Amino acid sequence: MAATTAPLKLSDAVTDSAGALSSEETAEVKAAVESLQSARDVRLWVVYVDAFDGPPAEWTRNTRSLTKMGNRDAILAIATTQRKYAFLVAPAAASGSEQAVDDLRRNKVEPQLRDNDFAGAAVAAATGLQALG
Repeated sequence: MAATTAPLKLSDAVTDSAGALSSEETAEVKAAVESLQSARDVRLWVVYVDAFDGPPAEWTRNTRSLTKMGNRDAILAIATTQRKYAFLVAPAAASGSEQAVDDLRRNKVEPQLRDNDFAGAAVAAATGLQALG
């Protein structure tokens, strides 16, 4: 059984405590996150852990709170061993469209996760949010 991780105060846009990404993948995710931030002034935080110590959405809300994220922030939290995730997008970051975020989650992020493409899921989240702008 995977060790669980308590909610975190994130200091970097990409946090990989699960060792899910290669150095090339980390660079790819960071580039997508930076592109989103420069294009739309939206910050996507991506965090990989082995397992959450509670329900994914609750864990992610607590991490969001500890990190003091604002109205233009989004967070993609992935528990790689547990195979669970949460993707929370603040209203301004979603351009006011919860439906667009749901579509992004279902059509772009989840297929990457099903294929164990953890970097691809983060890149899909970043490029999908950028397209909402």
